[in-house]
Amino acid sequence: MQLNFALEDSDLSSGYVLTCQSVPLTDRVVIDFDDL
Repeated sequence: MQLNFALEDSDLSSGYVLTCQSVPLTDRVVIDFDDL
């Protein structure tokens, strides 16, 4: 993520990210909000 003003350190350590601030690490990205 480029910026984060919403998630706590515990959220980040649990793997949570803000999809609006995320940067893909691979060429293929799948975002599925139904799998939450």
